Amino acid sequence: MHPLDSASNEAMVWNDRVFSWSLLDEYVHSTSRRLKEIGVKYGARVLVEAVPSAGTVIVLLSLWHIGAVACPFDPRLPEGLAQAIRRKVAPFLLLTASSSDKRFPGLRTFMTDDVICLEPVERFMAGSSGSNGLSDGREATVLFTSGSSGDPKAVLHTFKAHWMNAKGAGQVIPFAAGDRWLMALPLHRISGIAVIFRALYGRGAMVLPGKNFPDIADAILKYKPTHISLVSSQFLRLLEVLPQEAWKPLKAVLIGGAPVPERLMERAAQYSLPVFLTYGMTETGSQIATSPLNEARECGGARVIPFREVNLINGEICVRGDILFKGYIDGDDTEIPLDENGWFHTGDEGTFAPPFLTVTGRRDRMFISGGENVFPEVIEKALLSLDQVVSARVEPKDDPLFGRVSKAYIRLKQGVAFDDTQFKRLLKERLFPFQVPKEFIVDPDYPFPEK
Repeated sequence: MHPLDSASNEAMVWNDRVFSWSLLDEYVHSTSRRLKEIGVKYGARVLVEAVPSAGTVIVLLSLWHIGAVACPFDPRLPEGLAQAIRRKVAPFLLLTASSSDKRFPGLRTFMTDDVICLEPVERFMAGSSGSNGLSDGREATVLFTSGSSGDPKAVLHTFKAHWMNAKGAGQVIPFAAGDRWLMALPLHRISGIAVIFRALYGRGAMVLPGKNFPDIADAILKYKPTHISLVSSQFLRLLEVLPQEAWKPLKAVLIGGAPVPERLMERAAQYSLPVFLTYGMTETGSQIATSPLNEARECGGARVIPFREVNLINGEICVRGDILFKGYIDGDDTEIPLDENGWFHTGDEGTFAPPFLTVTGRRDRMFISGGENVFPEVIEKALLSLDQVVSARVEPKDDPLFGRVSKAYIRLKQGVAFDDTQFKRLLKERLFPFQVPKEFIVDPDYPFPEK
């Protein structure tokens, strides 16, 4: 463990090791030099296996320092999707956590640990971990998100987009020197990358749980973070296992992704937790709208945060501003899906009473049942309001009478028995008859979405 000048000088915590900003700068500069030695140049795209470690953060910062484009991917990436990602990105090389990674045959490969210089050296350039060069229009990241065809989309972002997101987020949820943000969401997602840029902007510390504390609850007890980002399922579990006093150091609990069950919001309000509800997406660099829990419940939506504009076009949420991505890349081609006025059409339906934005569902998930428009998100929210349900996903199924009807996949709390009649009765108190699922599948292994 490296001694710090003061707690406010913390930049990163991993396992039992603490990095000050000056020490992190030295690691980044020495690693940048090593990356240059193996041929990484300005503008080069580099695939990075995004294991949750200090090494991954150092590599990302080092690539950005050079001016290379970091392309972090899920360590669980199946071989079947690896070639699609490779074709879209056309990477210069691969940085992987394992010497036996066979997902990208023929691609020049280095182990992450082999390119990180663990012994700091004298800096040969200035300010790698500061704001220098991190707010311009250079390409910074390629992040992968699911496409409607099943092929991942490659979302290209600039430093300016990431920086303006961090700047806007900081005006809603301050994150400054002396604070700690526990990185409970993956580094290959925008939610993880956003925390890095918030730390660079506000000089708060990134905390990676690490292999010694793989469980988030244990990490909260150990590191006493002031900030954390979670999805609803994580929040539900933490409320069940953590004592109320464990939440006291937290200044902000940012909840995004799937609809937040009402019972979670009631529990958070009961504990007086500093919960913020947020809506965002990869293409917008993270957040679009964020509000404290009480404000979101009272106003029925979240407040659009600075440095982005929101508009409804035929009921669809549209966004524009410096926070937008540069486009979807596919080899040498870049698709920039903006309309003639610069609006990005999110595919989400909603209502907007400035400054409050409410999301009602996805256009591409809506289906018609007996002449009625059905939004699966509405049904999922009702299912999640039931105390017995941990996770829920609703999909359409063909029906000879109504054309299509709802089919619900659910995961129940441990020890709860499923009763079809009881579930339908409870849902009829919350939904129109045409919205109540005609079939339930209790499946703990279904790939319930976390975003």
